[in-house]
Amino acid sequence: MESHVASLLRTYGVADRRALAARAALRAVRPGEISRLPVGRTSFVGRSGERGTVLAAPAESRLVTLLGDGGMGW
Repeated sequence: MESHVASLLRTYGVADRRALAARAALRAVRPGEISRLPVGRTSFVGRSGERGTVLAAPAESRLVTLLGDGGMGW
């Protein structure tokens, strides 16, 4: 763990763990966004259209069932 923290301190150019935590807290999280996850880099990866449909579904129906292959979560 200490080597990982030391690596993060060097990477982000901060002096201690508190400064590292403060730097991490600066990242703004938009409503509905899962914090600290990387953003998809291509249109091949991602489900923005499907995400909108899924988020709207509970307002339109009493029962919503999502199906998909195991391990295909987002």
